[in-house]
Amino acid sequence: MVRSLVLVALIALTCSVAMADGTDPVFKLSGGGGSDVLTSDSFTFTVDPAQEITCGSDVCVSLDFINFTGATVTKLNLFADAAFTFSCDPTGNPYFNNCTPQSPTGGPTLLSFFGTDATHPGILSAGSVTCGNEDDGDGIDGDSDDTNCTANNGSKSDFNIIIDLGTKGAITSPFTVDGTLIPAAEPGTLVLVFAAGLGFLALKRSGLAA
Repeated sequence: MVRSLVLVALIALTCSVAMADGTDPVFKLSGGGGSDVLTSDSFTFTVDPAQEITCGSDVCVSLDFINFTGATVTKLNLFADAAFTFSCDPTGNPYFNNCTPQSPTGGPTLLSFFGTDATHPGILSAGSVTCGNEDDGDGIDGDSDDTNCTANNGSKSDFNIIIDLGTKGAITSPFTVDGTLIPAAEPGTLVLVFAAGLGFLALKRSGLAA
């Protein structure tokens, strides 16, 4: 009996250490500045500990992006393809009021930011973008090859992904994250869905549907 209790206590202690070992990256969102431009719904970035900055008692990696897709983003998915323990934190997020998973989850992990309301409108699309580095020389300011860009509506479109890496030195190898911007359904699409629903209901009530 005593041995069983000791074993349970050791397992509990091991779990608590695993949850607080400094290798549990936490993803957050905030307003950005001096960002890379996103002109499509899919993007990829690397979280490199060599680019870490101090954030409170931890170290973080910060990456800025601008939604320049022409549509408001009502959900942001981030797929972290690494064997760390990941979670998200919706605190202070100006775009979405919720995210999952908020409890540490073993990777690879899909993290989702979602939920809009009067104070969380999603990530709006910029109307225009000005870039400090027109990198590819194509003469188009604000395309996906440019960097150090600003949106005409500031942080409404310019968002910052902050990854808290925990204690300094806990994570030493880079990992890749695939992002997906999920836009709001266009009014025309909503009308078509509503009309289809009404048509199906009418068909069912007429007795013609199987």
